Amino acid sequence: MANIPIITGDYLIGSDGKDTLIGDAGNDYLNGGAGNDYLNGGAGNDYLRGGAGKDYLRGGFGNDYLRGDAGKDTLNGGSGNDCLFGDAGNDCLNGGSGNDTLIGGDGNDCLNGGSGNDSLNGDAGKDTLIGGAGNDTLIGGAGNDILIGGSGSDILIGGSGNDILIGGTGYILSCCSGKYSLQGDQDSIDGQREILTGGMGADTFVLREGENNPGYTTITDFNRAEGDKVQLGGTIRNYRLSGANLYYNGDLIAVFQDDTSFSLKLDTIFQAELDTLA
Repeated sequence: MANIPIITGDYLIGSDGKDTLIGDAGNDYLNGGAGNDYLNGGAGNDYLRGGAGKDYLRGGFGNDYLRGDAGKDTLNGGSGNDCLFGDAGNDCLNGGSGNDTLIGGDGNDCLNGGSGNDSLNGDAGKDTLIGGAGNDTLIGGAGNDILIGGSGSDILIGGSGNDILIGGTGYILSCCSGKYSLQGDQDSIDGQREILTGGMGADTFVLREGENNPGYTTITDFNRAEGDKVQLGGTIRNYRLSGANLYYNGDLIAVFQDDTSFSLKLDTIFQAELDTLA
């Protein structure tokens, strides 16, 4: 958890109604209190707290600390190395630029790291975590979560629950609206190396073809007995399994760490087959 800023600027406290609080230059403290509030820290290292209600918090410039409290809140860190904590409720957290720390708290949350090397933790609930650009660490926590690394070399840990782990890019999500769609390139970023850990539960590991690409994915805990599956593009004819190494048209795309029981016939879901069914 990032350090809470030392307050040297303004103290703005809202009422029980619908308040608008805007900080100035300096390290400000903004607390919306009860009600559906709008808080904008502006420049400086600010501390924003939404209070009860459906709040919108924007950190602005600086290394800010944002806490939503109870309610369905939206937190935008802006520029700087920010810490965002959704707390209770189904929250939407956007880190923005910088190396940010995002924690969902209770509820079904959406966490988007943005650019930078970010740390995302969904905590309790059915969460969606998107690393974005940079080398990110994503931890789903309890619940059935979706983790998407994005560009960069990322570490994805599902935690307990039936999770979906997607190492590369090719996905465009609007998870704050509860919707996501598959679009774009199915190949991983050049040289990108992902580490996927499903944790307990029946997890789905989604891999990219990555043809002519030096990057590959390491799956640390594939377990058929727990119901784990690997989703692949194309058809089974494109793939070859040699020991714990999985190849696509001759290129290494995945390594099953400490596991040689994975089977292309028994443990895979092919995207081409899903497209045919759709």
